[in-house]
Amino acid sequence: MAPRRMRKFVTTSENAAGQRYRIWTGKLLIFVQLIFVVAAGFIFGTIMLVSWIPRFAVASYPVVTGNVIARAPITEWGVPRTDFTIEIPASSQVVHAFTQRYLLDQVPSEVRFHYSGDPSQQVYLFEHEENPLWIGLVCWAASAILVGLVIYYRRIIFSEESKGRQTI
Repeated sequence: MAPRRMRKFVTTSENAAGQRYRIWTGKLLIFVQLIFVVAAGFIFGTIMLVSWIPRFAVASYPVVTGNVIARAPITEWGVPRTDFTIEIPASSQVVHAFTQRYLLDQVPSEVRFHYSGDPSQQVYLFEHEENPLWIGLVCWAASAILVGLVIYYRRIIFSEESKGRQTI
């Protein structure tokens, strides 16, 4: 006999020979998938928000114009990216910007970015890159909505089971 809380996920049937067997309904699979999607959305949203923090820190620096002198496809943490080598004409300093791979040919030869004056720091091409803050917030909001749906539908299923009704 299945535990009381698991009964809604298991159904018993008989075949033509009279043998009884249990069939798992799709409800458990749906709940497991929803929980996985919620966890993945929360983790991905957290990664996006953590990657937004350095961009927020440089937003107060002055905007500088530079010339792209090299474009190289690279892989950073297993993610295909593009390394732009940018020269600042006023000071002849060279800085690097790491962007999404699809921007390799779309970024013009003259770019603008926030610059702190330290050439060892990575710069962000704010006119061409997406803002990871919005991606992170959308992932967190979607996860919160799915958590609400899981809680709401679990409550309905358990309340119908306790009243003796057969659930879907």
